Amino acid sequence: MQTYILGLALLGGLGVFGTFYGLTAPPLRLRRAQTDALEAGLQVRLQRAQLPITATQFLLRGGLIGAAMAAAAYIASGSIAAGIPFLIGGYAALWAHLEDQRNRELTRYHRNLATAMNLIVNAWRIIPTLSGALEAVVRYGPGSGDSPDDEPQENSVAADFNQILRALRTGASLRSALQPVADRRQSPIFDGLAIALLTAEEQGATAGEMLERQAQLTRQQVQAFDRALNRQRTARSEVRNGTLGPWAILLFVRLTSSLTLMGGPMPADTMIPDSRMFFATPVGNLVGFVAGAITIGMYTLSMRIAARGLRLERVPTEHGREEAKA
Repeated sequence: MQTYILGLALLGGLGVFGTFYGLTAPPLRLRRAQTDALEAGLQVRLQRAQLPITATQFLLRGGLIGAAMAAAAYIASGSIAAGIPFLIGGYAALWAHLEDQRNRELTRYHRNLATAMNLIVNAWRIIPTLSGALEAVVRYGPGSGDSPDDEPQENSVAADFNQILRALRTGASLRSALQPVADRRQSPIFDGLAIALLTAEEQGATAGEMLERQAQLTRQQVQAFDRALNRQRTARSEVRNGTLGPWAILLFVRLTSSLTLMGGPMPADTMIPDSRMFFATPVGNLVGFVAGAITIGMYTLSMRIAARGLRLERVPTEHGREEAKA
């Protein structure tokens, strides 16, 4: 009885406080965020992270993945609340997948840059001219066509050098020809190669040794980057196994036990009664929600830690900044 009276007193006091606050406090002016502004901000983040997807596609695919993960969490635990954090976790899982995809593409491109640098060194030994070195990459480099008349493959190293060579043939300077490709690739390894080409243009025929040193340095950079990414992939796999693994095991046990009991002499409603009954209660739903939130929170935080320092950053040149301002 005392608890009942105390509850009514608290509700009454809350009502009086709400009335007083509504009469005396200034009205709040809430501004709803526009959908276009949210998508524009997300698109900026995606571009800075160099993820190959648009904001609209990211929102749609992340929502679908989150819905599938939430359904799996509900089937595994029997708690509706447990699936709520996984709705947001779909976007974290999609972001991590896109980061892995970006890193694989960067690894492939950097390896091809090392091959291109070797071609430049070999071509320079034969005929020490810049145009001849660039043409060797276009004809024989990674992504080149089957014949000299074929266009290089899109988004390849040969296509990049073909763009540079075409700009030079129209009368542009080497610096102006290199800058658009450098800004698009945003790769410090390509920037080092570009600086070597600019130096070779100034030194002329005596630049052979410098190009050989740059080729060796490029190979060492690519190998170091590959080793770092391999360690990162191992760490990220351990994160997935440690955070999402228990839910996958629970889902597997739930499905297999359901099939076994439904096909056996025992009725289907007797399968794992303790966990089903517990997670159907308010306390069980709360526990399921907290468990799901901890899982998604630890997954997101661990993925960020595993990726820290492994995205190569570049410093824009003064020439590039002047081009952007113009």
